Amino acid sequence: MSANILKILGVFAENQINKDSVKILNQYLVEFMAAKRMDLICCCQSEIEFDLGAIDLPFEIECTNGKFKDISPNAKSNYQICISPHFAKIQSWFNGKIIFNHESLKSIIERMKTSVNYIIGTDVNGAPIASTVATDPYTPVFFDKKVQAYYNYQGCRIEELRIISPNFTLRCDNDHNDYVVVFLRDIQDLPYREQCIWKGFNITPDGRTFSKLFQKTIIEGKWNGVAQSIDFVFRDLYKTFVAKWEEKYGWKLFKSLNGIQAEYFNQICILNRDDYEALTDLVKYLSLLLQESLDLEMMEMIIPAKTEIKEKVVNGEKTKESTKEKPLSHLDRILETLNIEGYNFIVFLRNLQSLRSYMLHRNSKKLDKDKKRAFEYFGLNEDKSNSQSVSNNVLSLGATAISNMIKQL
Repeated sequence: MSANILKILGVFAENQINKDSVKILNQYLVEFMAAKRMDLICCCQSEIEFDLGAIDLPFEIECTNGKFKDISPNAKSNYQICISPHFAKIQSWFNGKIIFNHESLKSIIERMKTSVNYIIGTDVNGAPIASTVATDPYTPVFFDKKVQAYYNYQGCRIEELRIISPNFTLRCDNDHNDYVVVFLRDIQDLPYREQCIWKGFNITPDGRTFSKLFQKTIIEGKWNGVAQSIDFVFRDLYKTFVAKWEEKYGWKLFKSLNGIQAEYFNQICILNRDDYEALTDLVKYLSLLLQESLDLEMMEMIIPAKTEIKEKVVNGEKTKESTKEKPLSHLDRILETLNIEGYNFIVFLRNLQSLRSYMLHRNSKKLDKDKKRAFEYFGLNEDKSNSQSVSNNVLSLGATAISNMIKQL
């Protein structure tokens, strides 16, 4: 098994892994097989000597011309046996295989869904009240929004009112800055290990309520609500901008992302704690969506990029060197030609590019003029200690710049 799979299965202790075997708790293995819809094939091989009359074989055999063949009725097993007499002993070379079918994830969840209780309120003394089997399944349960960080990685998607992973889809109210709300029945439908993760972020209601989006969409059933969380706002504006641009001009300003990169869009999330590495990832995703995916070929067809020729001296001889216009300068001229006021948009992209460049060069201790301007633009401290607030600034400034573009389309 790969190291990643072993981590998923909870194999961490040194005494669980050695050169000959790996020990995995049966519960983890069964849940993993169910979630992946994966059957387990166990194979074995042995070469032994034994007295056939002295053992009780766990399978049926028939003998033909001194050779034995397995005739067990179990269709899931396959035994190949080669037996021959040698010095009054019988030698056996044994190859075996058996298939263990996976259970359905639903059946496992049904067995476990009431195994974790959650704080659902407080009594008159302020002590927490835990859910029981008699608790209304539609009781709202509140969690610190930091729990979302567990699902902001490849293979998972954090969307408006739901979190999607390879193992489950969770309906939730995540349109808040600092907390997530989930109905008790929905959180208890998660696999046991996921419930334990969420349990660690369980908080008391303390006057917290559903968001307007959740209230209107899920409670009232009116599917025209608008998200308020800045990460969802940015995503909605980006999709609107892309669609309106293509509708008006007949070509895509940004190329579509493919493969793993296609997942980056749903990983654009506001940070819930100061985490510079997470901020670096956020800036990477935004740079890919707004800069690296610019369709330069189409831009070249609309207005050719400028080429500047400069003379330089190499080894005492004068030579000419051509420099092509940078993409953002090229885009700025295209916007001007289309009578679009794109100043704020271009300023945002330039500062995003400078911040991304700084993050790629981790050993750069002294900020040059452009990078220092980017730090000031996004409000990032030189010690990078305020990543959480900066994530909000980046998304807010980006949303404002894109909104201004949409108004002109």
